[in-house]
Amino acid sequence: MLPEYITKIEGHGVLNIHFKECRARLEVTEGERLFEAVLLGQDVSRAPFITSRICGVCPTAHNLASIRAIENGLNIQVDETIMDLRKLLLSGQIIFSHLLHLFFLVLPDYYQVPSALDIAKKFPAEYHLALNLKRLSDKLLTTIGGRPIHPTTTMIGGFLKLPDKGELITLKDDIEDVLDEAQDLIKIFQNISYPQIQRPSEYLILSGKDYAVLGETVLSSSKDQFSVQDYKSEIKEEIKPYSTAKFGRRRNRTINVGALPRMAMMKDRLNPRAKALAENFNPQPSTHNPFDNIKAQALEIMHFLEEGSSVIDKLLNAKLPQTPTKITLPKPAKPVWAIGAIEAPRGTLYHAYEIDTHGKIINCDIVTPTVQNLTSLEEDAETLLRELQLDQKEPKICIKELEMLIRAYDPCITCSVH
Repeated sequence: MLPEYITKIEGHGVLNIHFKECRARLEVTEGERLFEAVLLGQDVSRAPFITSRICGVCPTAHNLASIRAIENGLNIQVDETIMDLRKLLLSGQIIFSHLLHLFFLVLPDYYQVPSALDIAKKFPAEYHLALNLKRLSDKLLTTIGGRPIHPTTTMIGGFLKLPDKGELITLKDDIEDVLDEAQDLIKIFQNISYPQIQRPSEYLILSGKDYAVLGETVLSSSKDQFSVQDYKSEIKEEIKPYSTAKFGRRRNRTINVGALPRMAMMKDRLNPRAKALAENFNPQPSTHNPFDNIKAQALEIMHFLEEGSSVIDKLLNAKLPQTPTKITLPKPAKPVWAIGAIEAPRGTLYHAYEIDTHGKIINCDIVTPTVQNLTSLEEDAETLLRELQLDQKEPKICIKELEMLIRAYDPCITCSVH
C-alpha cells in the first residue's frame, strides 16, 4: 500500500500493492457526488450548466458534451460557424488541462523536486514559459466561453454572446506570440527519459474530419467502429468493492482514451508545427506505454494552438450568427434519449439524458474518460511492477515509479466519481 494518498493528481486515490503477487489496485476513495441523480427532475436546459460543475479542470468539456447530447436528442441543428466556435473553445480547454497536468503535476517527478513551486525557484525560465501559456489558455476560454472556469456564454443551439472580430484578431495575435514558447515546452517533455513498458490495449477515439474533437462515430484501433448512440452496449462499467469509481472495458478488453490514442490514430492529421515535432513519435496500441501520454499531451498543446489560430482565420472570414436572447426547446412527443460525445482532454466523454414530454430529465448516464482508462491503468501498474521486480528494484523505487505511472495517465478522479 502506498503510505498516503497519491499526490499530484486531481482527486484522492491510494494504490494498494501486493508485491509478492505483483498485484496493484487503485482505490479511488473520493466520495461519490451523484450528479446523475441531481439532474433527475431538472429541466434539460439546465444540464449543461449543472454538469460543468462536475470538474474544475475540464468544466467546458462537460458543458459542451451536454449541449451536444441535447441537440442530438431534440434534433436541433446548428450551423458550421457555431461548431467552429465550439472547436475553438474546446481547443482552449484541452490546452488549459494539458498544461496544468504536464507542468504542475508531472514535471516535478522528472526534475527531482517536490512540487511546481520548487520548479519556480530552480527553473524560473520553464516556470515563466508555463505561466505565459496558462494566460493564453485562460484568455481563449474567456473570449469564447465568458470565463476560464464554468462557461457562461454557451447554450443549446448556439451562444448567448459571441466575440467581436476585434477580440478574435487579438486572440489570434496572442496565439501566434506563444507558438515558439510552446515548442520549447514540447522539447522539455520530448527530452525526458521515461520508463519503458509494453502491454497491448485497445484505443478509442471519435472519428471525424481532421484531428477530430467532435463526431458521432467512435473508431477503434481494432479496426472496427460504433455509433456514439450505441455507447452503452459497447462501453461496460464495472463496480469494484474497493473503489467509488467504476472501471470501464469494451468487450472484456482494456481500453484507452485520450491524447495518446488520438496521437496514435490521427498523427497524420496534426497541424504543421505539431506534425513536424511528432515526426519521431510513433505510439502503437500493440505496444502501449502509458508514459507516452505525457509526450502526446505536450504535442497536442502545439496542435490545438495552431488549430485555434486556423479556426479564428475561418471565423474572421465568416458572418457570425445573431445571438438569440432566448431559445425555446422543443418538447418530445414521447420520452427520448439524448446522447452525445466529445473529445475531452482525457478522452471521449459521453453524456446521455432521457427526456420526458415536459422537457424534464428522467434518466441520466455520464461516462467519463478516466472511468474508461482505470482498468488499463491497473493492468499497466501490474506490468510495471513485474518489470521493476525483474530488475530487482527496491520497494521504495517501485512505489515512486508506480506513482509516476498514475500521474502519466492524468486521471481526473473528481470526474470518475461524478
